[in-house]
Amino acid sequence: MKSILFTSFMIFSLMLFAQKHDNIWITGYSSNSTQLEFGETIYNFFTQPPEIYYQFSELNLKRTNASISNKEGQLLFYTNGGKIFNFNHQLMLNGDSLSAGEYADNFSESGFEITQGMLILPSPKNDSIYTLFHTETNTSDPNLGNQISEDTIIQNYHRSDKIQPTKNEAVICLKVKDFRKNPLANMPLWVWQKQLNQYWYGISDEKGEAFFLLPNDRNYSVNVDEESNYRKFTIPKEKNFAKTFSVVYMSTRIKEVERNDTIYQQLSLGQMPTQSRVLVNINVLDFQGRPLRKEELYFVSEQGRKVYKVVTNSKGAAILMLPKGDAYIVNTYIFPGITRKVYEDTPSSRTSGFKFTTISTAEFQHREKERAMLLARRDSLQREQRLRDSVRIAEMDGYNFYLQHYYAKKDLKKIETSVLKKAKRDQQALSENADYYAENNQEIKAMLYRNKNQWKKKRIVANIDCSMYQYIDELMVWNYTDLSEQNNNTYWLFNGFQNNAETSETNHHKRGVYHVSKNNIEGFFNTIDKIVDFSCSGNRLENVVEALIIGAENKSTEEELLFIADNYSDVSDLDKIADLTTPIRVLLTASEHGINEQYLEIAYKTKGSVHTTKEDVFSKELAALKDGDQLKIGRYRYTFLKGKFLKT
Repeated sequence: MKSILFTSFMIFSLMLFAQKHDNIWITGYSSNSTQLEFGETIYNFFTQPPEIYYQFSELNLKRTNASISNKEGQLLFYTNGGKIFNFNHQLMLNGDSLSAGEYADNFSESGFEITQGMLILPSPKNDSIYTLFHTETNTSDPNLGNQISEDTIIQNYHRSDKIQPTKNEAVICLKVKDFRKNPLANMPLWVWQKQLNQYWYGISDEKGEAFFLLPNDRNYSVNVDEESNYRKFTIPKEKNFAKTFSVVYMSTRIKEVERNDTIYQQLSLGQMPTQSRVLVNINVLDFQGRPLRKEELYFVSEQGRKVYKVVTNSKGAAILMLPKGDAYIVNTYIFPGITRKVYEDTPSSRTSGFKFTTISTAEFQHREKERAMLLARRDSLQREQRLRDSVRIAEMDGYNFYLQHYYAKKDLKKIETSVLKKAKRDQQALSENADYYAENNQEIKAMLYRNKNQWKKKRIVANIDCSMYQYIDELMVWNYTDLSEQNNNTYWLFNGFQNNAETSETNHHKRGVYHVSKNNIEGFFNTIDKIVDFSCSGNRLENVVEALIIGAENKSTEEELLFIADNYSDVSDLDKIADLTTPIRVLLTASEHGINEQYLEIAYKTKGSVHTTKEDVFSKELAALKDGDQLKIGRYRYTFLKGKFLKT
């Protein structure tokens, strides 16, 4: 049995090789114009040994990978399971909708992760027809729609193809429109001839047109989307015959699946409203007016508590059939509660439009990944620096005051003397140059000094973790610049909630938030000893809002609440921001790569302000922002929308 299987495989392989359909193999990732290591690798078996070379292409190829060449060995097309690219390495017309469902939505860009998930074979009867086989994906949307069968001829001609009728074949144009006579693009069309038992398949273009080359002297019927025998036509026995037939497509069928409390609908582009449901036409654009693809919207009904989920297409459009007599809260993946839509229970059928301008979910997710990458890189550098730290470095006079205590166990009085000397040198430098702090990258001191006249009495909440220890020195030196700073400042230090924290004497401490009981070196060091994790490890949650709420307890009206933020770390408890009723002055460190947008959100929503080494953005400027406005800080701009920001 083994030898029979082996022989069969060899014969099949030799047949393909003789026909040269497998002459070109393609692997690799989508190209990056600035990094040539990203791109496709072409294996060309025209020559022996095979020629291997780089090809710029924007298609990711992972485990699902199939390509086909013509019988002369010239590449025709290739696929990653989600998209089909042609021999010019460009997306083929309608080549981005191979499958339907959540799996395809998630992986069509990056490439399917199904091993041997696609196979392309030439038709043994017609060398211009190819069949693409694919495994069924485990999709959350089981409605995969019509599939192409082996008795179907894929033509998919359009006006640009300029096909011509012949003696025995006619050119038929099917022009698909909705009930308002608007062209319907991307409508699947099947033309069926009963006696031949043959289907011809095509998809309408942006003009609603699809062209077919069909045998004359026959009767035909047209299937549109999933509806059979939608219209009929006859081609006479006449050479060089060409004609256009209009297809006005209207559908009132609603196909929907409910999983848990979420309803997924599969509706036709020619969908009609009904007496009990309103047809909602949705359009989602960015602030440049460009359609946003794959944006998820959730319409949450107030009465039924059901969630209707819809995903926009390549034109940023989607449709929903929503029950009348209910109100719906519209949400996206990023923005909850965009608006409230009420659809009254009227006897007549109704169509409603919903247009939404937003920042794409993909941009927010890209920014999240970028921040995570910067955080990982920063923490890696901190670990290296920890390995280089030694008693010798810690004992060097003039800086690293906490390390002198932590590593060298230096006497606190000697450290305090060094801090006082540093504070005195700072005062001398400032008398000569008011920008001394900013020009010497002493970030915390620069922000505090620039705003000292308006921040007389301060509560300072500082994020002190393994990456922020260099700012401990700045805080301590500033605390000793004059007596009023020691008398008028209160400090809270935190390093994020430790998941494995042991029960301690106060719940504040268990949550990683500590009050500095004495405004001197001893008070600082005793507090920092409890909270700093110099290994940069552990599962730390940045419970920033909780720390600020604790820091604001019993705050007097004349006190300002300042927050020294770790710009690299995301906030884990932004959902509690409504409980924070005090304006927050956010002091951002290490902002050379841009500002973490979550801290801009904290400042905006608390009517506070944002401060960097050289700039101040006060509450008045933040409050004046309107949706779509851009805020410029440093080298970067941040687009504002509904209380959130995104670096652009």
